[in-house]
Amino acid sequence: MVERHTRLPHDPEYTALLGAAVYAFAYTEWMLMEILRSLEPDATHASLAELTSGQVAAQLRTAIEKLPQEEGREIGKRFAALVERRNDMIHAHPATAADGAQRLSRWAPHKSRFALLSDAIVREFIADVEALSRDAQAVRVFVKSQAAGGG
Repeated sequence: MVERHTRLPHDPEYTALLGAAVYAFAYTEWMLMEILRSLEPDATHASLAELTSGQVAAQLRTAIEKLPQEEGREIGKRFAALVERRNDMIHAHPATAADGAQRLSRWAPHKSRFALLSDAIVREFIADVEALSRDAQAVRVFVKSQAAGGG
């Protein structure tokens, strides 16, 4: 059971789902920063922590091109797409759905993929982040082995 931490109207299961989405994204972004640190000798945790997610995505897309293997090069592009979707969630505002449920809504002409942030959209986002995390882990292992002289 999810505790109610606020007096604001909300659905605890929905806000827990949003929290899982934010956590999954942050976890995956940190792993991608580890890949960047391995590919970019001057990159440090401190320097990377100062970047926005969009800046991390841009640096990753550039750095990942150095990989000798084709597979894995798309993770920068995939992360950039997830950054945009995550930003839509973070910049959404509370709204009441037609059924009375409290949800987030994003209205940004020509920018966002949704109006009402449904449970299905959040679950799809989490699944896509988890898929990227799995694929990025394989790249991370490869990059670390190369840095250790295993290549």
